[in-house]
Amino acid sequence: MADTKKRKKVAVLGSGCGAMAATWALTSKPGWQDEFDVTVYQMGWRIGGKGAAGRDMENGARIEEHGFHIWLGFYNNAFQMIRDVYGELNRSPDEALATWDQAFARHNYVVLEENVEGEWVNWPLPFPENSQVPGDPGMQNLFELFRRALELTLAGFMQHQIFSQSPQPGALVMPAWLQELLKGFEGVAHILEDIASSAILGLLRLALWLVDIMGTNPRTHENYMYKILEWLLRTIKALAFQIVEPRLSKDTELRRLWILLDISTSALLGMVVDNVFLHGFEVIDDMDFIDWLVKNGLTEYSTDSAPLRAAYDLTFGYPLGDTSNPRFAAGSGLYGLLLLALGYKGSVMWKMLGGMGDTIFTPLYQVLKQRGVKFKFFHKVKEIRAAGALDPYVSEIVIEEQAALKKGVKEYEPFLRVRNLDAWPNQPKWEQLKDGARLKKEGVNFESAWNKTPPVATHTLKKGDDFDLVILGTSVEPLRTIATSLSAKSEPFRRMVDALQTVETIGVQLWLRPTLRNLGWTETSPIVGAYVEPMDTFADMSELLAYEDWSGQEIPQQLTYLCGPLTCPPQPPLDDPDYPAKKKALVKALTRQYLEKDIQHFWPDAVATTGTPHLRWEHLVAPKGEEGEARLDAQFFRANVDPSERYVLTIPGTNKFRLHPGRSGFSNLYLAGDWTWTPFNSGCVECAVISGLLASQSLCGWPEEIIMDEILAK
Repeated sequence: MADTKKRKKVAVLGSGCGAMAATWALTSKPGWQDEFDVTVYQMGWRIGGKGAAGRDMENGARIEEHGFHIWLGFYNNAFQMIRDVYGELNRSPDEALATWDQAFARHNYVVLEENVEGEWVNWPLPFPENSQVPGDPGMQNLFELFRRALELTLAGFMQHQIFSQSPQPGALVMPAWLQELLKGFEGVAHILEDIASSAILGLLRLALWLVDIMGTNPRTHENYMYKILEWLLRTIKALAFQIVEPRLSKDTELRRLWILLDISTSALLGMVVDNVFLHGFEVIDDMDFIDWLVKNGLTEYSTDSAPLRAAYDLTFGYPLGDTSNPRFAAGSGLYGLLLLALGYKGSVMWKMLGGMGDTIFTPLYQVLKQRGVKFKFFHKVKEIRAAGALDPYVSEIVIEEQAALKKGVKEYEPFLRVRNLDAWPNQPKWEQLKDGARLKKEGVNFESAWNKTPPVATHTLKKGDDFDLVILGTSVEPLRTIATSLSAKSEPFRRMVDALQTVETIGVQLWLRPTLRNLGWTETSPIVGAYVEPMDTFADMSELLAYEDWSGQEIPQQLTYLCGPLTCPPQPPLDDPDYPAKKKALVKALTRQYLEKDIQHFWPDAVATTGTPHLRWEHLVAPKGEEGEARLDAQFFRANVDPSERYVLTIPGTNKFRLHPGRSGFSNLYLAGDWTWTPFNSGCVECAVISGLLASQSLCGWPEEIIMDEILAK
């Protein structure tokens, strides 16, 4: 190994998905130990950021998370990383979650909720599995995805015989310019014959034929080809709507099919009209996704439809938590729709079987420790200072040491052992901390921005002595207070921090004694979206129970997660010491309301039949023997109000202010998180991982390739 004085010292601030992906990629570079000395600074006792989880050892070693976490099947970079991590870790077959595919469970059954004349109705959407493996290289480029979407749209129209009828006389007149253009192509005659007998299906086949002869490289496409596609898609949509409109209020099956076709044809038309193939998704990012679809023909039957509401629910797309005002950038919305529907590998969703903390961040931590990365827990970033005029750089980092280790404890050991698995606790291991018993009794929360416990020490790290390079892996909200010096030095950095918005979110977990079927749900284990606000997402996560450690009479058979946006101010009021408690009380009150008014739709057999309908409280698991409604107190409620916990929104017109992870404006600073620019700007694990990979790539040239790059290849 090279002389440590010659190695560059890298300070990683934070430990969320972006920061850990950057650290993993940097330390995956062959010979990295000769170039870099890496230290992660993390407040509190665990890593993971918004994905951190903890075990409540007083309640069945239950897994407590920030909210509902699931990986989507198009998370190729995230899966590639975690597959490599598990491979390097090489756990014994006797270990729990020994391999990546043992740590994840496939999930393909999604249920959307429709409110039909005041009654909620389930809309099942089972996704087919495929033989691909998430994380394997290779993606369809954008025009290939367009063709695939067009092909599926044709298949959708073929599902109902109403769309195969012949056009009414005079309903379809092919313009002279189009007839003249088609004369120059061979093999189109039989398609024109199809149009005469079945206009919609024939026009779709003509569109597919045209796309095939265009090829997949948009730079070779002629403008007239897009003109033809635009006319075909507009005509298809107009003819189809004319046929179905009289029947949409009477035929549920047809209405649902139309909603899906309405969304797909509007998206396809918009891609052609705005030439997203050449200009990229950012060309439409100043518009809201639904507004963009409406501009391209989306009908009123679909604007408030379950699929689109679920898309906004998935991304908490409600500024200030106002569910009456959904907002999401059109480019990111379109990209996400294409990847979710067409780009998934294996299964559309993958559940983590130990919670995100144990499934993702335990093996990441263990591998990085084995590689030689140093972790400094209980080290909170207080301030990042910049210097330099023409070539600004990070000059100092002020760190508050929140707690000291007890004498004789050389290094903080973060894990508990639960069900043959290393797991993070939901509170510090107080026995390792100096004055730990007192700090525990005082209820100190090292992860809270409202914590007023004085630090045991304050350290000012200096460039050249303590660090050379910085990977900034906190979320964007804390930058409003810890990075004011950076904003003062760099106008683009300031604009990014000012432009991006965040929202508070709800996380609720309910442990129940009956099985899901005994509660009254008769279908496959679901993930449900588009339900009542604010708890619009409902998920059965009973798979996790096998990795908890319950005993006695209070053994749960069912575990439910609820989540959604929480009404909130633009920034958390750090001057109000009671704010976290008030918001947690609000989450609990909303949960009680939900269990009294809304849960019977999912669990009809679990609702009290006398008095006001509500969940039978005895169904809830309460290990300490609470009775009646007090059993609700034994469940887990979380209001994600801290600056580092708030979800980063993708508001129309803001993506252009996001900075590339390798272009922070400061010569020694790299950015990592779902708030930076990535090809797909959204608050999700995949974007955070891509951001971390881009940060590492800019810092050291590794990784050489990022899977997401392929989709926009021209």
